[in-house]
Parts: sequence; structure tokens; C-alpha cells
Amino acid sequence: MNIYPYSGEELELLNLHFGKKNFDVKMMGSGKNIKDVILNGKSIGAVTVIPYDAFADKNIIKVIRG
Repeated sequence: MNIYPYSGEELELLNLHFGKKNFDVKMMGSGKNIKDVILNGKSIGAVTVIPYDAFADKNIIKVIRG
């Protein structure tokens, strides 16, 4: 999954399906820079790509901008 933050409002995308996996994505904070990405409660750093094999069947992704 590629992450492309934008400088607009915070957003939340729920129940996105890809293959057999499900995603809830929340983009929080402001600005175009990624401060942290939290995948299923675990910080994975300021990344812009998450490999498919890192995902569980149900996933919560929080992108913190700042």
C-alpha cells in the first residue's frame, strides 16, 4: 500500500476491501509530511509504503501528519 498524504482536511476511509483483506484508514494531523504510521496499534515509522504481507485480514491504519 502506498501512502500519499495531502495538506487538506483529516479523513477517514472505512471498510476498504482489497483481496481478502479489509482496511480502515485514518489520516490525522495536518501538512504533507508523514510523522508516523500506526498499523494495527504498532508504530512502523514515517513510511510511505506498507508491503502487502505486513497486513492481517482486518487492518487499522493511522497516518499521522505533522
